[in-house]
Amino acid sequence: MTKNFVPLLIFNIFIFKCFAQVPTTDIYLLDMNTKHGNFAFTNAQKISDWKGYNNQPYFTPDGKFIYYVSYRNKQADIYKYDIGSKMTVQFTDTPEDEYSPKLTPDGNYISVVRVMKDSSQQLWGFPLEGRASKHLLKGHDSIGYYCWMKNKIITANVPEPMKLEITDTTPGSPNLTMIKNVGRSLQIIQNKFVLFIQKPANKKDSINSICLLFKNQVIPLVATLPNCEDFALGAKNTLFMGKNGKLYKYRIGKDKEWIEVADFTNTEFKNFYRIVINKKGNKIAFVSYQGKKP
Repeated sequence: MTKNFVPLLIFNIFIFKCFAQVPTTDIYLLDMNTKHGNFAFTNAQKISDWKGYNNQPYFTPDGKFIYYVSYRNKQADIYKYDIGSKMTVQFTDTPEDEYSPKLTPDGNYISVVRVMKDSSQQLWGFPLEGRASKHLLKGHDSIGYYCWMKNKIITANVPEPMKLEITDTTPGSPNLTMIKNVGRSLQIIQNKFVLFIQKPANKKDSINSICLLFKNQVIPLVATLPNCEDFALGAKNTLFMGKNGKLYKYRIGKDKEWIEVADFTNTEFKNFYRIVINKKGNKIAFVSYQGKKP
């Protein structure tokens, strides 16, 4: 093993050792309706069908499917949930571990972070229809989290503290490392702006910042809720974040602070942290946990 992969190996060993300690996580899907600024969340259903680690849900742009990670029998693979039929099928089945499923901009592949045998963490694509998987971003072996922005890939690279890097897939285009000490949540607005978490230099500080990146300029938008780094982007440039069983929203350019929109403290998914919202803004998914927050 080369020295370049030692930090990644340490990072991955830490993750897999922690799987024995991380509590069960589940994914819940709810209908989401907004009228006159009021939010209603109904028809909650647990879509994960395995007792263990189920995480990183992703809505396809057409709103028909949710892809997510499930860790079963010491193996992380991607599973596909059909919202209409309420059926789940296994999507990847490889000797490697796959995380962070997303549809590629061309609509032909589900991209994933794939942990290789040498402990490198690479971006691979698995075809929607019966072709071989392929390496999508060669030369990048430390990807922790990512998102797509047209022909660009935004990555948060491990080990901690993570660095945000923008890679233009156009041949000959340079890579640009923009920001150090970023979080795992990445979102794109209008295929122009990157939303990301900026962590404070002082690790004892429990408040992060949600920032907007546009043309190399970093614009702080709002402080996060204490000890939170997971946010979702909904309709009308509205951000959502959970804390202690409650859901809060912050509309960029409109709200001055986080506003509570729902209280789930009396539900079976009262402990939640990760959130995703579909493109139409009428469905929301939560990742719930038992015990200590992952």
